[in-house]
Amino acid sequence: HPAESARRESEQVGRLSLREREILRMVASGYTSTEVGSRLLISAMTVNTHLRNIYRKLQVRTRAQAVRFASLRGLF
Repeated sequence: HPAESARRESEQVGRLSLREREILRMVASGYTSTEVGSRLLISAMTVNTHLRNIYRKLQVRTRAQAVRFASLRGLF
């Protein structure tokens, strides 16, 4: 059912923390993990940990898939 699929996707997006959304927006803008980290005053390793959590929550495997998922659903 399309309605059920839309509800599930909205729940997936809703699971993202504010920090994860912020990082996903920056990644979508083309920033590397190192650049995101320096702007947010966290390490690139921490950025990558957030990205792994984002992938798990959105059920995707790559940066490109995460960005596409979020942009198609109006996250930014």
